[in-house]
Amino acid sequence: MSQITVRTSYSKIDKRTFRFDTVITVQGVQGIPQTQLVDKRELRSLRFITAKNDDDRCEQFAKFLNDTVEMKVKRAISNTIMKVQLLGKEAA
Repeated sequence: MSQITVRTSYSKIDKRTFRFDTVITVQGVQGIPQTQLVDKRELRSLRFITAKNDDDRCEQFAKFLNDTVEMKVKRAISNTIMKVQLLGKEAA
């Protein structure tokens, strides 16, 4: 199976907005960053974010995005491989 890595970084846009960029790399080929803007109040209202300060909240949210995207990409690749195998069995 190919090597897949997901990297999410964040930066502060202004006093109320954070920018999260997620990049997927498959076998050394980097994809286009997917950007998500998140309001500070929205970040504080997420129940799974337990950190007390903005930097730690951003770290937690970036890790959440990273894990979620990585899981979705790997599941999609796995499903595609399974479909190809099923089509191969039908053709045989």
